Amino acid sequence: MSQEFGNNGPEYYDEYEIDLREYIILLWNNKLFIGAIVVLAVIAAFVISSFVLSPQYESEANIIAPNFQLLNGNVVSNEDYIAVLTGDMVMKEILDIVNQERSKDNEIKIQGLLDRLNYSMSENTDQINFKFNFNDPEKTQSILKQWINIFINRIEEFLVNENNSYYKNIENKANADYKKYQTALEKLTNFGSENNLNF
Repeated sequence: MSQEFGNNGPEYYDEYEIDLREYIILLWNNKLFIGAIVVLAVIAAFVISSFVLSPQYESEANIIAPNFQLLNGNVVSNEDYIAVLTGDMVMKEILDIVNQERSKDNEIKIQGLLDRLNYSMSENTDQINFKFNFNDPEKTQSILKQWINIFINRIEEFLVNENNSYYKNIENKANADYKKYQTALEKLTNFGSENNLNF
């Protein structure tokens, strides 16, 4: 049995043996065809990258966005910063800047602008990293810089408005309570003067 297996083994391997010489000869015989395909692929890649695809440039910015507590007890977190950055007010301002030199048909929409922006938040620090891609080297940096400045202004306005609103509510409540106090004091004084409480 083992002899039969030993005898059949070499025949089996001879039948399926790979001959590298045949492959090398096949490639050599078709060298012009292969070379033409390589040259066409290089030309196609050059044409597509030069005339079809516009080059992309990237600008990067880092900001410190600390978590802190407002007067009303609410905590401002990284998610709140991102919500302001991608909110309607900020997006409208930055879109006006981006589209001011563009035709109506060539305008960038909100989603198109957001697709060009990547951001990451560090868990260990209060840092948010922004990366913005655009097809113009000068505008790439300028757009991201203006976007961050608009965002910072909106955050400052948001914080001031939130704290002022809370303070105003407390002040209104204090004034209302003081009026109640004055009314109660006046009633007490009147009651004392109208009624003889000495026995």
